[in-house]
Amino acid sequence: MKAVHIKPDQSTSLGAPTAPFEAVDLDWVLKHDFANWLPSFLDELKAMKKINTFKIIRGRIPATLSSITARWVLRQRFKANGLLGRRKARLVARGNE
Repeated sequence: MKAVHIKPDQSTSLGAPTAPFEAVDLDWVLKHDFANWLPSFLDELKAMKKINTFKIIRGRIPATLSSITARWVLRQRFKANGLLGRRKARLVARGNE
């Protein structure tokens, strides 16, 4: 896992303090901690489905459509006292393909 530590004096451009977070490796989550992350994955998929972001197509993709790849970005946010605040999973489209 890769930890990102933010100094107390760091803030956003609006002056609001930023919460410390930790980037998490997807392979590690799938092997060791999937049950705790599952609600975050499902929340993201539910939100994307609600706004019609994607369509599930079974079989071959029609010639009129194209597919893009995506990846999961996982982060853990911590409270000011250092305890885990929430797990956040985002499905991000890869724009470089």
